[in-house]
Amino acid sequence: MQLNNDFIEELIDRAVAISDQSFAKKDQRTINKLQAMIEVVNFGSDNWRALIEWDSTHHVLSARDIEFINLAIGIDSGKTPSEKQALIIIDILEKSRIESFPL
Repeated sequence: MQLNNDFIEELIDRAVAISDQSFAKKDQRTINKLQAMIEVVNFGSDNWRALIEWDSTHHVLSARDIEFINLAIGIDSGKTPSEKQALIIIDILEKSRIESFPL
């Protein structure tokens, strides 16, 4: 059985495919970090303060979590959390929502 020449030309080298997949994963990680930063800023410091207030009666957040939320509140003073910090802050928000935080 002989393969069509057009088909053979469409085939890509396995190394190229693996390389493309690796670049795609790196790109997606970068996108996720940037989206987390945008979400932290868009959620707003008033809502981050509301989360701290909510936690005073629900006791869901750890001391470390509260430190990260305070970083998000610092947006008002022109301080933006790093990409890694933003990912953690969004995880804390999601955890709080699971525990019934309404915002």
